[in-house]
Amino acid sequence: MSLLDNVPDSGQQDPDDDEKDENVDFDVDDDRDIPADLLMTMKHPGHSRPITNYFGIAKFGLPDLRPAIADFLRCEATHGRDHIHTIGGARRAGPTASLPFDKLQVWFKLRVQDTDFHDASIIRPAQTLNCAPPSDPWTCGWYDTVIINNEARYLWPEDGLRGHTIGQIRLIMRAVGKSGTNWSWKDHFLVYVHRFDIVPQSSGADDREPSTQLHLLKRAKRSNGTWVGDVIPVTQLRAAVNLVPRFGASADNRLTPYNSMEHASQFWLNRYWDKNVYFPLSM
Repeated sequence: MSLLDNVPDSGQQDPDDDEKDENVDFDVDDDRDIPADLLMTMKHPGHSRPITNYFGIAKFGLPDLRPAIADFLRCEATHGRDHIHTIGGARRAGPTASLPFDKLQVWFKLRVQDTDFHDASIIRPAQTLNCAPPSDPWTCGWYDTVIINNEARYLWPEDGLRGHTIGQIRLIMRAVGKSGTNWSWKDHFLVYVHRFDIVPQSSGADDREPSTQLHLLKRAKRSNGTWVGDVIPVTQLRAAVNLVPRFGASADNRLTPYNSMEHASQFWLNRYWDKNVYFPLSM
């Protein structure tokens, strides 16, 4: 699927897609991308293959996922499928909100591809964005960060961070329609993301730290202290970015490369990580 506004959709579709979708058994496990710690082998007749431990996955669930999906559906019904969704705002739906489906397909990774900043005819290699639940050594999970478009009039990378925000992907999903119902979301993929906010700097008008010229970020939180998260379409994702924990005068010696994203309170938006993000993040 096209992730850039200036790259036209091919419009081509496999004529057998409908037939293939009808023959898919959504209750069959596909464990190729599941971390080993969440798999176990059950020694029962006919069950020699690993079986997904969904009980382990459920312990690290998203408590507001149901109301976040309900709010997303309400917004789509009000504004249409082309609406650009924002991350944040009051949660309108309750924890027991009704949803028009019973099942979600979940992925642990996706790939994004963009063009060269200086020459849009040059296609860059695709980048993998991970979104995997806790497993060894990623004991807090492996959730990558990404540039997200949140205003239709701004484009990445031409407009830099204007009209965009930084988010951490916490779930990649697709709703599965109920059997026998007309389901229009067959190829509608969604992500649940947590938002980061830019920490204003006292000096300078561009909100960058003067010595490093980097943006300082913190996790957006609601009034009750929970992280701000919402459901958006994958089509609003633009590019992978790298965040570096801000350690302060001394680093917490409990932090590791695998848990620092979950326990650090502030982060530097690393524009030096990749040439193709350096230029738009420097605007």
